[in-house]
Amino acid sequence: MVQMDRRRRTSWLALLVVVWSVLIGLVAHPVSAAPVGVPVGGAAGTVVAWGNTAGGHATVPPGLSDVSAVAAGDAHTVALRSDGTVVAWGWDFYGQATVPAGLTGAVAVAAGGSHTLALRSDGTVLAWGDNSYGQTTLPAGLTGITAIAAGTTHSAAVRSDGTVVAWGSNLAGETTVPAGLTDVVAVAAGGLHTVALRSDGTVVAWGFSAQGRTSVPAGLTDVTAIAAAGDSQHTLALRADGTVVAWGVDDYGQATVPAGLDGITAIAAGRFQSVALRADGTVVAWGDNRWGQATVPAGLSGVTAIAAGRVHVVALRRQSPVLTASTPPATGTAGVVYAGYAFAATGTPAPTFTVDTGALPAGLALSPAGLLSGTPTTAGVATFTVRAGNGIGSPAVSAPVTITVAPAPVTSPPVTGPAPFSPPATPPTGDGTLVVTGTTGVATTTAAAGTTTVLRADGYAPATTVTFVAYSTPTVLGTATADHAGTATLPAVVPVTLAVGTHTLVAFGTAPDGSSRATTATITVTPAELADTGADLDALPVGLVLLLAGSAALVLTRGRSATA
Repeated sequence: MVQMDRRRRTSWLALLVVVWSVLIGLVAHPVSAAPVGVPVGGAAGTVVAWGNTAGGHATVPPGLSDVSAVAAGDAHTVALRSDGTVVAWGWDFYGQATVPAGLTGAVAVAAGGSHTLALRSDGTVLAWGDNSYGQTTLPAGLTGITAIAAGTTHSAAVRSDGTVVAWGSNLAGETTVPAGLTDVVAVAAGGLHTVALRSDGTVVAWGFSAQGRTSVPAGLTDVTAIAAAGDSQHTLALRADGTVVAWGVDDYGQATVPAGLDGITAIAAGRFQSVALRADGTVVAWGDNRWGQATVPAGLSGVTAIAAGRVHVVALRRQSPVLTASTPPATGTAGVVYAGYAFAATGTPAPTFTVDTGALPAGLALSPAGLLSGTPTTAGVATFTVRAGNGIGSPAVSAPVTITVAPAPVTSPPVTGPAPFSPPATPPTGDGTLVVTGTTGVATTTAAAGTTTVLRADGYAPATTVTFVAYSTPTVLGTATADHAGTATLPAVVPVTLAVGTHTLVAFGTAPDGSSRATTATITVTPAELADTGADLDALPVGLVLLLAGSAALVLTRGRSATA
């Protein structure tokens, strides 16, 4: 009787577990497996999602970019950006899509049924969303974490020492980590079971074992990644040779790997669908497709990471280039530094720039980063196009660009007048004779100070300036321009400051052959002539006699006065 009661209790417990599993399947549906820590190829990019969009979980926020990892929960999606911040969207009844304010430094994310986990760079974990089963209540002292996973109602983490910590619902033993389990490098959480990958490439699973979800295929080795889904779940394993192994629930063919599937680099398990990422960046999906979750968008390529939720799939892809700036200055000048221009394009990884057709103006260069610079060397017109490529999709090519280079500007040297003439301190030896004449045109060798003389010098280049100087102390008398015959004539006043005596006159100028020329003459300066007052010189003797007679009369008059 006692044995019968035990059997009945065992049967009821088994039935309860099955019923609970069904209820969980109706209320809190499947999740992604282990978080995507570093996408294949290591490049951040943009997010693409497909499948059921009723809860907004497959509607990617506009402008979301620079994403490095993705995770998919029951009806919400999480993206990790390369700056360590987190973005979430979709169903938010339990706050699972409300990222805690100030969350930074995240290096991995995981999405559960209705809760979310984030792993920080310091090895700590942050959890938010539904906590009905304690799935967001972190165990005390949870540090040194290297990997995380979120199941339907439980969570798991790998410590740096290779041990596993699990918390939350334990209805089927999913959070009861097998004793002595070590050397774990990754973990995945399903609806009622948990899976661990060891460093030797073997897999350990525990929790609800119905339908074979914890029955790891015998001899399975060389595993590099694992994925588990919630509800009536199945499990995926990726082997080092790029093939996939699946076990567990197969109601919709989700555990039936397509024949010939190889070259796989990442895997993800949804509720009833499975997803695999090929090395060429394309995606393969199989299993339940009632909401289009197994129909990969046409032309999807450049994918680096994948995640699967209840009825939706998320892919992280590198972005093909799109030009955003491609209109450089249209003019330049030969010999003058070009204004410069930075071509720009979006894309992940960052595009590089090259000239696609035509040629740049001589002297200009286009850097791989898109900087057009240099100094044009030749006038003319150049037409070219610029290509931005990053190996993803088709490169972006600009419209034809035309740059017109004007000739180098002609610059004239500054016009300066001749330097002021400065006569030498002593007169040079003459090249010829300087002729001195009076105002009557008769040659002379004397001249009174203050009188006007005419100086004439021959043998100079026509239309050049001749400077006349008097020595001993050099005194410039003036300048004259040589006529067509090379003669320079200057009427000059003999300075009254010249001392009486002999002086040398010199005419300085330029000879017809361009050499310097000096002609000389000697002149004797006489005292300055008295000024003419206009008096009659013939009347002077008479005046003098009268003056003397007057003086005698004055003397006689004074003598008489004295004797009287």
